[in-house]
Amino acid sequence: MLFGSIRLAPMQTKTSSDDLALIRLIAHTGTLAGAARRLGINHATAFRRLSKIESRLGARLFERGRDRYILTPAGELAADHARRIADELSEFENKVAGIDLAPSGTVRLATTDTLLAGVVGPVLTDFRRAPLIDLEVITSNVVADLSRREAELALRPSRSPPEFLLGRRVGKIELAIYATSEVANNNDPFAGRGASWIGPDESFGEQNFSAWFAANGLEQAVRTRTNTLMGMFALTVNGHGFSVLPTYLAEPVPALVRLSSPIQELTTDLWLLRHPALRHTVRIKALSDFLAQRITDGVL
Repeated sequence: MLFGSIRLAPMQTKTSSDDLALIRLIAHTGTLAGAARRLGINHATAFRRLSKIESRLGARLFERGRDRYILTPAGELAADHARRIADELSEFENKVAGIDLAPSGTVRLATTDTLLAGVVGPVLTDFRRAPLIDLEVITSNVVADLSRREAELALRPSRSPPEFLLGRRVGKIELAIYATSEVANNNDPFAGRGASWIGPDESFGEQNFSAWFAANGLEQAVRTRTNTLMGMFALTVNGHGFSVLPTYLAEPVPALVRLSSPIQELTTDLWLLRHPALRHTVRIKALSDFLAQRITDGVL
């Protein structure tokens, strides 16, 4: 009896790491647009990719709500696996990165736009004289996920940094009331509706700002709102009104007048943070030590 030969097709992995990253980020941000931004792709590409994933799996992973994507039971399972795989990959990368022996390579530093403009930029200029270390600087008001290597070192104001990270307090951020001399000479900042203030909008990251405005009866005096301190700074310099700004950013600007002592309720510690697995990575320690020394020596 003759039997034909049977040729088996090679087994293929259906779900790629890119697919898992998309699933994880949609679950994390709650929106397709948010996931697309984090991945550096456009909304249409993210939509097509998600549709292909769901078609391949034969299951809907997200219900499309008006304002956000909601995980289905299948999506919960997929997102859980995606998070676990991302954590395992990050742990592997952190362990490998942690055995560096020479101060060379690239360091990813996360900080805020105001710190970069007012403090960190000039310090990094001096650090770049070390020829073997390159820098990637991430500026965002959202705390970078150091456990997943979105950054390797973070310089941020914080009242309670994550306990699982290695932290070094290197200074404190003080804020005060500022305005241009023209605005300051013609108005009392606490004159109710007679004063024009620049304040935080609903998406502003620091809730204590809104609390301070409310506690001082200034909510009705806010005529211009923005979502970042850098936005408040730019609007203040251009004469839109009074605002609360970091002293390190506002003091060097001749056009601005300081109208109060530092506001105690808004003072925060400044921290250098990194993942414990990177404790002995020489290139990261080199930048961390350099920043700590320069900031502690009085650049704030």
